[in-house]
Amino acid sequence: MSDPSNHLPPHWANKFLEWYCRPDLLEEIQGDAYELFERTSKENLSKAKRQFIWNVVHSFG
Repeated sequence: MSDPSNHLPPHWANKFLEWYCRPDLLEEIQGDAYELFERTSKENLSKAKRQFIWNVVHSFG
């Protein structure tokens, strides 16, 4: 049986997003990143995790 926490975005990337992101933008950015993670994780969990990290980093560029 797989660990349910494996089906979540990387915790450290999400925490970084919450720490770094302006509060007025957090809900929208985090929501979009989670939505994309959920869609991608159904096909490729590893890719979804990499993509989530990329989206977090890219949102600050």
